[in-house]
Amino acid sequence: MIEIPNRQETLSEHSQPKTEILFPILTFKQKLGLFFSAASPPKQPKAKFFWWNPPGQTKREKKLLFKLDAFILTYVCLSYYSKYLDQANISSAYVSSVLLHGAEYNWINNLFTIGFGFGGLLNLFNTIISPNIVLPVCEICWGIMCLVLYKANSFRYLMGIRFAQGVFEGIAWPACHYILGTWYNKNELARRASLFTASGMVGSAFSGYFQVAVYKNLSGVHGIAGWRWLFIIDFIVTIPIALLGFAVLIPSNAEKTWWLNKEDLTFARERMKFHGIKPNDKWDKKAFKRILTSWQFYFFPAAWVLWDLSGQSGGIVTCLVTGFIIDITGKRWHSFAGLMCFWIIGLVLLVVWEIPRGALFLALVFVCVSTPISPLLVGWANQLTQEDVQLRAATISVMNLLSSLVQIPWSVKLFNVSYAPRYKKAFRWCLGLNCALALSVPLIVLFDRYQNRKRGMYKLQTTYSDGIITVEDFIVPTDEFNEENSDEIRSVENITENLTIEKLRSPEKL
Repeated sequence: MIEIPNRQETLSEHSQPKTEILFPILTFKQKLGLFFSAASPPKQPKAKFFWWNPPGQTKREKKLLFKLDAFILTYVCLSYYSKYLDQANISSAYVSSVLLHGAEYNWINNLFTIGFGFGGLLNLFNTIISPNIVLPVCEICWGIMCLVLYKANSFRYLMGIRFAQGVFEGIAWPACHYILGTWYNKNELARRASLFTASGMVGSAFSGYFQVAVYKNLSGVHGIAGWRWLFIIDFIVTIPIALLGFAVLIPSNAEKTWWLNKEDLTFARERMKFHGIKPNDKWDKKAFKRILTSWQFYFFPAAWVLWDLSGQSGGIVTCLVTGFIIDITGKRWHSFAGLMCFWIIGLVLLVVWEIPRGALFLALVFVCVSTPISPLLVGWANQLTQEDVQLRAATISVMNLLSSLVQIPWSVKLFNVSYAPRYKKAFRWCLGLNCALALSVPLIVLFDRYQNRKRGMYKLQTTYSDGIITVEDFIVPTDEFNEENSDEIRSVENITENLTIEKLRSPEKL
């Protein structure tokens, strides 16, 4: 370890420091050594129970989180809610009209899924264009597609519009998770990601009551069928939510917004830098190389596909409870393993099928427990890619893309509506994939430990105006950002004021 000069003796009174976090570049051999190292990563502090805000936060940080929840979290939940409100409407069109026959319903859903998968790649534009433009614009386009759908009069018409709608809807899930990961740290993210996921389930559950009300009160009004009114109302609901996005999402280079003054916005960015969240970089060859050679880019999409194909379903309560547990304990694999046990038991019962009706109901309840794995995996991806904003955006987008593409042959061959209610082959395949996902838990833990060991190698370089340079270990913080513990974190204001991200050829050369 390099000796650090005594600052009080060597530094002038007016020396202005500039601090940089130095990320080491490791060879493949060094990475393998780090991965299989027996050394433990930095220990997390003992977990303490809390309802919403982690303990140790100042009043200023609690006030900031309240604002972020009131505006950003509310917006992403409303956005996701409106998307799921629409998904049941095509089913109503299938049942209530003569537009779709037999397998045409499956093909309509498959075209939507293709568009949905590729639309998720639009999330990459959030690293280039400000998020307060990308997501709301796509949301307005999605609302327009809803309005156009009410005029549908043929299968071909539906094919084109549903594909376009899938493209504009596809960005919602990855973009919202990307935005949440930008403003919430690891001790705050899990329960908010779970609440976001639950909002979609609420939209799906509420859609049934919504459809009944529309059919009862609007069917035949102005000569328009009830199922067509569903799409009109979707458009009416979507546009105000999109306009809200323009208003509340924070521009990338903004110094202040109408709901965050300059001091609050600076503080919000500083607290994320303190937790290692990296600011935007340019897209170049180095960025693509970083992404394509990272383990996160391959592992999380693969795990997501296994989850998505294994028969995930809805479970609002378990989703919220799991989010609370993860934020409080700071650990994910315990929840992951527990959820997988319930899920596998449920699928085993569905494979057997010839059991009492009560047991079948219990099987469906157990399968519903799988839902929290969605925010768990994407939250894990957010946390383990926080140093590289482009890798974070690309990983979440590819998770969305691959899961959508593999659903197409899956739904046609195994979950065709003609097989209902017993999807014999599908249940067996789901059980097999579920077991594969369960076996991936140890691998997830190994990669998590590897990433935390790697973070333990970060260095903190401080350059002073009189030419003195000091280098010391930078410990990725496990405590909450706190203005009052400046001695402990070596003056957060100075560390984060001019923070830039640099790389070194090798950590040993420090």
